[in-house]
Amino acid sequence: MYNTSPLKWVRNRRLDKAKELLAETVLSVTDVCFSTGFENIAHFSKVFKERFGLPPSEFRRQLRLKEDA
Repeated sequence: MYNTSPLKWVRNRRLDKAKELLAETVLSVTDVCFSTGFENIAHFSKVFKERFGLPPSEFRRQLRLKEDA
């Protein structure tokens, strides 16, 4: 139905929530990682980068630069 495995679908929903938290809160990347259900920061950073093209800390930095411009 979603053209993906249940595991990937759930992981993508968690990554979407992580992206939202990084953009809209001041939570640390570590806090975002654990609050979205990831147990390992390295794995979280890896799958976040695969999905969105940037590691979480760089994603947040880029957002801040755009807001300041």
